[in-house]
Amino acid sequence: GEYADSFRTNFSDLPWVKVPKVYWDLTSEKVLTLEYSPGIKVSDKAALVKNGVDPAIIARYSVECYLQQILVKGLFHADPHPGNIAVDCSDPQDPKLIFYDFGMMGKIPNNIRKGLSDFFYAVYSNDVNDAMDGLVAMGVLVPNSSADMTAIKRTGQFFLDSFKTRLREQREERKRMEADKSQPVTDYTKEDKKEKRKKILSNIGQDLLVVANDQPFRFPALFTFVVRAFSVLDGIGKQLDPRFDISEISAPYARDLLLEQRPGFSKLQDDLQKKADRQWEATKGLFVAPLKIKRVEEILESLERGDTKLRVRALEAERALQRVSLMQAATACVVAAAVSLNTATILSVVVNTAPPYVKTLCFAASALFGLMTLKNLGKLNKLNKKEKQITGMA
Repeated sequence: GEYADSFRTNFSDLPWVKVPKVYWDLTSEKVLTLEYSPGIKVSDKAALVKNGVDPAIIARYSVECYLQQILVKGLFHADPHPGNIAVDCSDPQDPKLIFYDFGMMGKIPNNIRKGLSDFFYAVYSNDVNDAMDGLVAMGVLVPNSSADMTAIKRTGQFFLDSFKTRLREQREERKRMEADKSQPVTDYTKEDKKEKRKKILSNIGQDLLVVANDQPFRFPALFTFVVRAFSVLDGIGKQLDPRFDISEISAPYARDLLLEQRPGFSKLQDDLQKKADRQWEATKGLFVAPLKIKRVEEILESLERGDTKLRVRALEAERALQRVSLMQAATACVVAAAVSLNTATILSVVVNTAPPYVKTLCFAASALFGLMTLKNLGKLNKLNKKEKQITGMA
């Protein structure tokens, strides 16, 4: 009940969000009494159309409302399935989303919400450095001595550029369809998607291998509910509108939300600060550049003398060593299993004076080493398969 009141208060400024009132005088620890708020299930497209409501608007409302919960309000409904969301169709020109069942709610701490806002703004600005800072602030990216931040940065820049290209293509396709409504929605075949995936992996496959090996990313438990909710909303949106794309709706709406949080003066201040920083770097370079050139010369001389050694990360060599290590472990286990089995056989057939428990231990050791052999071979096979998938060779 308290969550319902908080949710209603948070969305009092949005006329298309409705939350049933809680009658506290009729509520106890075991009974929750709410305002009667009937509506049509949000996924019932036929009923919505029958009542004169555009399903595409409802699909957009559901995503926009959730972005408000995540980026602005900090309190979000963690179970937004069709049974918990309905549509008030009393006014078809002004439909409202009705939310029920506030038993599963999530609160986003200020630091994570700030990191999310910074991350979305960085995606909007196509700034990979700010995007990584936002991930670090949320605790998703954990920089450490073993993490190759250069590979993470290249991978992040590739996905930012791909996302920007995808949005541009979607806008162009939507304009084309609006100009000629008879044209169908572009549908990629399975082969086209496979070729596109191979092209992506050929560009960043090596970096993905580095990231997969270093494992610098952590997934907070809170984000499990966020991702689950977005996946449910994506399914609802596709039911209501075949052309629904959650990223196409999220990007401009999140941008508007973030720009609202950053008033015009703040945006101007950010732009001026960036320009001032670039101008200062250029001015400082006039005086620092000669010192840097001298420093580079000193490093080259140190390399020539052998005082300084370069450390280069050979990814192919690392993977080869890992495969060799697994093969060596498997070979050692095979040898140990064979020796144990041979010893047990000799004790059982040739030497009958050995105690029974010794023969049993030898057979058990042989079985154990055999299982360890299979385990190491399984790891090796998994490693090879993973490498082929990431590099697009599968």
